[in-house]
Amino acid sequence: MMPTRVLHLVMYAAQALLAVSGILLAVMLYFMTSDDPFAVVNHPWQSDMLHLHVLSAPPVVFLLGIYAWNHAFPYLSTRVREGRGSGWTLVVLAAPMILSGYLIQVSVSDGWRKAWIVLHLATSILWIVGMTVHGLAHWRARRRARI
Repeated sequence: MMPTRVLHLVMYAAQALLAVSGILLAVMLYFMTSDDPFAVVNHPWQSDMLHLHVLSAPPVVFLLGIYAWNHAFPYLSTRVREGRGSGWTLVVLAAPMILSGYLIQVSVSDGWRKAWIVLHLATSILWIVGMTVHGLAHWRARRRARI
């Protein structure tokens, strides 16, 4: 079993890479336009951000499984209150966020593809907020325990 401290650091680093690449990709896709009317991409790094985002997602999904086993499930059997609400929010958001990310890549219909994109963007934004709130709740609890 991986030490909890190492697991937290690896998980936050992997999620940060995924979140930053996703945010940059969304900015390039939806908030930038190319000067060239025949351009396929809006920014020269757009395809690199897409590749980084798609390739960093499977390790995060794998880590989520490890994290659930080493962190979430043990906390469910305790009476610890800190982070429980944000933790449950993350549990609920995980499936639609992951599933929509995969379905974006394989959808053939424009309508379904747009629907998966909207779902993925919404759940991903909520996930980033939820992870931040959850991390702060645990940080405050650890800090209070030391005092």
